[in-house]
This record gives sequence, structure tokens and C-alpha cells, in this order.
Amino acid sequence: MIGELWRRVWYVLNRSRFERELRDEMDAHRAMRSADSPRFGNELRLREEAADQWGWAWLDRLRQDMRFGTRLLVRAPLFSLTAILVLALGVGVNLAAFQVLDAVAFSALPVPAPDTLVKLTRRHPGGTSTSFSYPAFAFYRTAGGPLASTYALSYGSVTLGDDRSRRVDVEFVTGNYFTELAARAAEGRPAQ
Repeated sequence: MIGELWRRVWYVLNRSRFERELRDEMDAHRAMRSADSPRFGNELRLREEAADQWGWAWLDRLRQDMRFGTRLLVRAPLFSLTAILVLALGVGVNLAAFQVLDAVAFSALPVPAPDTLVKLTRRHPGGTSTSFSYPAFAFYRTAGGPLASTYALSYGSVTLGDDRSRRVDVEFVTGNYFTELAARAAEGRPAQ
């Protein structure tokens, strides 16, 4: 395998010499044939077959495609600019969407041992719900079982100050909420 790779690298480094030697050999064979002998063959096809055996034909095709693409882009600059902008916009939108998806769905929660968190859901004839009465929560907290600890939260809104138009959305949480999630309160201090 390494010998094959080295042979191909050697060809790429000495390509012009190999092609010159092949051309000289073909000229010698053409000169040696007599008038009644069959044709020598398609010289271009024979050179391409030799190049396929010696080196990396895909590298030559890639170089040709790149040169052809560059010529087309230079020939039509407005089209080129439009294509580049559309590609950049498409890549940017996909990258932004993946960043959001990664932040929301794939990254772990910023809490200790996020894989051990459990959200309790109860079934009822109308479907499912994550709402529990306080006595049910107190039962789970005291009975525990496999649960190491429990905390609860409830969404609501409050009015700040004397101005009734200043309402703020809040979450009411149990006292152990911040310690269990190793979080800090944004304002004030959590209950102990």
C-alpha cells in the first residue's frame, strides 16, 4: 500500500518527465512500424490510460473542473456574485438553525446530573397534565421512593408597586428549588 502511494506521488512529482518518455516511446513505435502493419492506435487514449495507471486521475479531473468553474465565474461576475450570496445565505441560515436546535434540544441542561431529572406527569380521562395539587406534591416529597428529592414550581403573575399596570410574569418555587438545581436567584435571596 505504501509502495503504491509512493509510486503515485513519484509520478505527480515527475509527471512531465514520464509524459515526455511516453511520447518518445510512442514516436519510436510509430517509426518502427511498417506500412503494411496495423495502425498504432489512438495516441490520446493511450496517454490517458497511462496517466490513469501512473497517478491520480481524479486529481487531474478535479483540477480541470476547478479551472472550468473559475473561467465560468469570471466570465459572468454578476451571476457569480448572486450565486455566492445565495450559497452564503443558505449556509448561514442552516448554521443559525442548527445552533438554535443544538442549544434547545441537544445540549444538556446547565444543572448537576441533568440525566437524573424526572418530570412527573399524571394521566386523566381528558389526557395528561404536569399539574399536581399541593397535597399530592407533599405525598411525593415525603414518600419519595426512588426520588432523591422533589421540588415544584407554579407559573403566575404579580403586580409590582402601587401601579396596577405593571404586571410581571413569575414562577413560584419551593424552597429547595435553587439548591437542588445548583442555581442562583437573579434578584433577592432564596428561602433556606
